[in-house]
Amino acid sequence: MSTGTDAESSILLEMETEHRALLTLNRPDRLNTLTLDMWPRMSQLAGELDSNDSARVAILTGKGDRAFSAGLDLAPSKPAAGSGSRKGPRRSTAQKNRQTAQLIQRTSSHFTAFENLRIPTIAAINGARWPCSTANAAATTRSIEGWSTTWSSRPPALPTA
Repeated sequence: MSTGTDAESSILLEMETEHRALLTLNRPDRLNTLTLDMWPRMSQLAGELDSNDSARVAILTGKGDRAFSAGLDLAPSKPAAGSGSRKGPRRSTAQKNRQTAQLIQRTSSHFTAFENLRIPTIAAINGARWPCSTANAAATTRSIEGWSTTWSSRPPALPTA
């Protein structure tokens, strides 16, 4: 187990060969969803790949065979103290729209870090794939789906804590 931060152990970067880098979303218990803390880590790794002169290609995949990625993990890591529930107060549509706009603003620059890499990137998609995870794959140059890849229009049912 990694001794780094959760974001560091949730996205792994290794040079499989001298020229091929493998980026692995390492949260199979949460269907490889991305937390907000993981986005800066993605940008950091993109920067490392860009400055690695020997890297010729990067492959993005998800750990396990259940899911490439179910997209963004919107669940808080822990319930608020004393709340007994993960759900907070009801939000208005305007509040939800503002929060969604802020979320898009926070994550969009991290997508461009991969889109602007000097090397091609490949999304090696295994397991289930939801429309919300398509953005992860869209930031790559190519997308390759395995035999077990399935598309689902239903939101993923993530395990509860």
